[in-house]
Amino acid sequence: MNCPIGELCAIEEGYVGAQSPGRVQDNERMARAAIDPIHFNPKSGQVKVAFIRHDDIAHGNLSVWRLGKLPAQQGEGLLNFFEERSNPDHRIDSVYAPPASALRTLVLPESGRGFSVIDDTQTGPNDEDVNPAHAAITLCQHKRDHGQDEVKLTFAREALKNLFLSHPV
Repeated sequence: MNCPIGELCAIEEGYVGAQSPGRVQDNERMARAAIDPIHFNPKSGQVKVAFIRHDDIAHGNLSVWRLGKLPAQQGEGLLNFFEERSNPDHRIDSVYAPPASALRTLVLPESGRGFSVIDDTQTGPNDEDVNPAHAAITLCQHKRDHGQDEVKLTFAREALKNLFLSHPV
């Protein structure tokens, strides 16, 4: 059974992280940084599908940040927030932040709703690696239960990338 558009997916209803501000609301913007050079095509300068890492989306832990819960929501302060969490050899080029509602209503061909946005405050492998502003994007529960072939997963990553790119901060 597909997750219904306009309602929370089962995984969204049942998951709230440690030190959580609560479930991710539809009007919250989910921020993700585009990192140079790993997310960019060196010839065209365009953001690559690598912006949405295969393993992250396949395993249900594409890291995003609740824009309204960050110390800065725009400009240099927002870039600094992401740079502090990035490899020093990389540069934060830009930040994109679609609303959770847009992520939850992204429909994939032949399979309905594609993604859930979960409150996931865990930012690292240790119990103390917690940040209330952190969340994650995952495949909807029905897609996780039935798996995704590589072609569909690549299409899903491209659709998600395009949605992010349409919401620059």
